[in-house]
Amino acid sequence: MASTIRIAMIQRAFVPFEREANIAIAERAIRAAARDGAHLVALPEMFLTGYPHAPAKDSADWPQFVERLYHTAETADGTSARKLGEIAKDVGVVLIAGICEIHDGRLFNSAFVCDSKGEHIGTYRKVHTCRFTALEDLCEDGDDWHVWPLTVGDQPVRVGVMICYDREHPESARVLMLKGADLIIVPNACGIDERRLIQLRTRAYENVVYIGMANHSTPHNGQSVITNYWGDILAQAGEGDETISADLDLEALRDERTHTIWGNNFRRPWKYGLIAKS
Repeated sequence: MASTIRIAMIQRAFVPFEREANIAIAERAIRAAARDGAHLVALPEMFLTGYPHAPAKDSADWPQFVERLYHTAETADGTSARKLGEIAKDVGVVLIAGICEIHDGRLFNSAFVCDSKGEHIGTYRKVHTCRFTALEDLCEDGDDWHVWPLTVGDQPVRVGVMICYDREHPESARVLMLKGADLIIVPNACGIDERRLIQLRTRAYENVVYIGMANHSTPHNGQSVITNYWGDILAQAGEGDETISADLDLEALRDERTHTIWGNNFRRPWKYGLIAKS
């Protein structure tokens, strides 16, 4: 179909603090996904640093962990991002990748977006950082969600990003829908069970958007998934290293939005004041 694009979610075991090794793993997977016809490819949360397990803050290993994290963090348009942009350009895909970003000496749990020409389009910084974990307590919160108008394949697509724990807060996907997202990409790094899958599928259904989630395999349990705007699963990985892909019909999505009772068609935002109060 003329309005169809193919997206791919890369699920791999990445190596803690080994940027070059992780870029090599990602490159092989990106090139394979492109050969399989993917127009957009996503990598998991903080894939570049392998989302390392943090020791306890009062342990003897904590200072070295913090030092290594700062040492391997990069700017969102740094050397690794440029290398990945070159790969995306070479195979002609839009790429979304999770990184530990450093900016003005501050850490962020981020994802960058580059287009199929390898150009850096933008960066999303996770709003709902996991303050209950030692690793993410080192990161600052992002300020907002963003939607980028991209050309995916030969189709105009508005793509938004939320990262892992963001998906557990309905406001994340709702804001992205209100900003016009057709597709939400979710770089992820945690265990996925049936309840979390139901939760993610609900985000797609209630906002009338496609969603693609890319998780780590080891040390997490994979289960990367792509859903349609009804929340139906189009593709789902197991626990091991795997790439899943699915074809998304954009014309069908836009047609659905003209008559659905979900999404933004019958909301009453002037009555929701309590939700925005701290």
